[in-house]
Amino acid sequence: MEQLILDTQTLGGALLQDWTATDLLLLGIGAGVTLMLMIKTISLYEQTQGLVKLQSEGAAAFDAYERKRPVRMTLRYGSFLGLTVLIASALIWIPAPSNTEAAEPEALVEDTIPPEPELDENTVTLLTDEQSLSIGQSIFNSSCASCHGQKGEGGVGPMLTDEKWIHGGTIGEVFKTIRDGVPEKGMIAWEQQLSPENIQQVASYILQMEGEGSAALSSIE
Repeated sequence: MEQLILDTQTLGGALLQDWTATDLLLLGIGAGVTLMLMIKTISLYEQTQGLVKLQSEGAAAFDAYERKRPVRMTLRYGSFLGLTVLIASALIWIPAPSNTEAAEPEALVEDTIPPEPELDENTVTLLTDEQSLSIGQSIFNSSCASCHGQKGEGGVGPMLTDEKWIHGGTIGEVFKTIRDGVPEKGMIAWEQQLSPENIQQVASYILQMEGEGSAALSSIE
């Protein structure tokens, strides 16, 4: 059987906001049984008190006690029912606390975080930290040194440590040259082998090699 969740806008009770129809049915049955037991208990108490009066004070006291019994029973039943109604009302109408205000700042923070720009020749920056340059050096030694020399002195490829740059010497231009390659001069495009971050690291390392090499510029120009 499909369970119906209470609409907390209609019944704002904090304690009942997550209760299902089945839960409420069981609650009603329990309340009915409790009510019947209380009625029987009150009646049994009155009978017991009457017998005590009869045995301890005699028939006259018992008759006087019995004449006032309807008033006492009415007061006791009325008090019990009033307390029951008060508890039920509290469960139904006490408003549930709202978590809306606590959730809004988190959503606001998420909305204001700008996305990171894509790393390309227009957004790349020169890295100077030791870890990035160390990674760049490792990539250069394994992938570039065979053509450009271990110290950028040139060989099959041009020198990388003088002031002359065939395809531009800014970080963006070196990044683009490594990424796209120079196919007509035998340099492959490295974008399939290296991530944009790796290309940025090796380009930053190359730009800080200036002055280390000593060989002449390669014939590939």
